[in-house]
Amino acid sequence: MRIALCSTLLALVLLVIPVHAQIVDDFSEGGWTLFNSTPGTLTTEAGSLYLEDAEGDSAWVTASRVFTVNVDETPFFMVEVKSVSDRGEVKLIRRDTNDKRVAIKIDWPGLYAADMREFGWEGTLDIEACLYASGETENITYGYAKFVEKPTEQEQALIDERQAGGNVKLIVPPFAAIPLFNACSVYFTSPELDDLQMRYRARGGEWQRAFPPVYFVEDTMYRGSIVNLDEDTTYELELMAGDGEKLAQTEFTTWSSEVPIAQTIVLDENNFDGHLRITESGSPDGWIRYTAADGFVLRNDRESPLIELRGAKYVILDGLTLRGGNKDAIAVEKCEQVRIVNCDIAGWGRDGTQRYDLDGKFYTDQGQAINWDTGIRISRSLGTVVERCYIHDPVSHANSWYYSHPSGPQAIGADRPQSTVVRYNDFIGSDLHRWNDAIEGAGNFISDGGFNRDADIYGNFMCFANDDAL
Repeated sequence: MRIALCSTLLALVLLVIPVHAQIVDDFSEGGWTLFNSTPGTLTTEAGSLYLEDAEGDSAWVTASRVFTVNVDETPFFMVEVKSVSDRGEVKLIRRDTNDKRVAIKIDWPGLYAADMREFGWEGTLDIEACLYASGETENITYGYAKFVEKPTEQEQALIDERQAGGNVKLIVPPFAAIPLFNACSVYFTSPELDDLQMRYRARGGEWQRAFPPVYFVEDTMYRGSIVNLDEDTTYELELMAGDGEKLAQTEFTTWSSEVPIAQTIVLDENNFDGHLRITESGSPDGWIRYTAADGFVLRNDRESPLIELRGAKYVILDGLTLRGGNKDAIAVEKCEQVRIVNCDIAGWGRDGTQRYDLDGKFYTDQGQAINWDTGIRISRSLGTVVERCYIHDPVSHANSWYYSHPSGPQAIGADRPQSTVVRYNDFIGSDLHRWNDAIEGAGNFISDGGFNRDADIYGNFMCFANDDAL
């Protein structure tokens, strides 16, 4: 009788609380493979799947595995991210219809979840989970992946904690003054106060009051700017509470237009063959300057950038005339303190055919819409200056809004740099070769997109943009 009663109770429990078969992969069994089209490194062990992108195209690496999933019973895909150097992504592909969805965007370690019912998926499906590390030579470590009925209370708390983390890419000291030529950003981590004032002065001069900083609740931080500063000048800065109590003080020195040159490299037909890759670095006390022999024009057949700077520091490109370049004429990637001044850049980009049968954009012979063909691309670099340059006449074209959102070339592309100055330049398109944007930023909807932070853009002349000047 007791056995029969227990069996009846167990059956009732199973009816009230259905038991669904979770799929949990801690990467101990392997089974993940790299995409051939995205070269890089993949290693797996219990509790870890590590991905690292290889240098060169395509600037991301992907590992995938196919799971058979009952979406009705386990509709949530969850993934733990242990570490990420830049960004990552998860795409889920329904194999029977090749329906590919971007399920998760990753910008910080933590727990992520996606509900596949939002894709309109149901029933038992073969689903290919694709894990990405995004960015050239960037890496990411995943802890586990699983398909579940729903996150547990503890898991949901971890998801909520990550989402409430504020601007996770804003990494600054508790009190920081970050100067440029004529302005300075100020960051101050603090509980919100009744009043906070900033004042500044050239060392030993008269105090001036700056605009009060603004409080950002999500970052528990005050942020503000001081403007109309003089170049190459040391300033004192104080932050005070409403009652006059001094809360923080520091000094900062604005940038100088003149920097010490330790080495000058003159480019000519003997040392430039159509492509120059710069990885060497100068120092704060001695920059490396690249210029050209009288009348020498840097040219190529548009199969590669004319100049690539990768990981370089304290380098100046000065007075160069460039004709050519594929998607970029000049690429500045993961550099510090690079200045591009007095350069004349034209004739870069991809030529294409305008497809009126599609969306009016210009397409390559391979069927790719042409966009982000850039005179100077600044990617994840610190302290880049573009000054007094003439960037004009790309090979590429941009469609008008009459057909669809403009797509095409740009004079400058900003991909999440920091402390960037763009001033006194002429970015001139034409009726036949219009810009998409004269200056375009990557990542309209991410917290560190575009010029990111601590940037000055002024004194530029921009013409013939179909979408935005900036």
